[in-house]
Amino acid sequence: KDGDLYATGYNPNGQLGMGTFNDTASFTHVASDVSSVSAGLSHTMIIKDDGSLYGAGNNRYGQLGIGTISDSEPSFAFVMSDVSSVSAGYLHTMIIKKDGTLWATGFNEHGQLGIGTYVNVAKPELVKF
Repeated sequence: KDGDLYATGYNPNGQLGMGTFNDTASFTHVASDVSSVSAGLSHTMIIKDDGSLYGAGNNRYGQLGIGTISDSEPSFAFVMSDVSSVSAGYLHTMIIKKDGTLWATGFNEHGQLGIGTYVNVAKPELVKF
């Protein structure tokens, strides 16, 4: 209720957002002012109270949406502002902004992002209907 986020468990990709790749058997504080969290296969996305979106963990396909491809990001990195909800998928992420637009990032080799291509993307792209 107070917006503090704690994480525990398996962490080989830094998906817990603790700044390390170490597993932990006890809950560890990883972020404050968090209004929402979504955990994917090996990445985690959080929305802060101000609507800013952050991601940590596996980023081999751009699923964090931070604009680069990297093996892993063990600390929460800024993605975008004005976000109302997020869903971390298997290797991709879907984002709804406060204006109602849908954005997608990550693995797209089967067209699952809905952006009209089969190319993986590292920065959220607007899904046009």
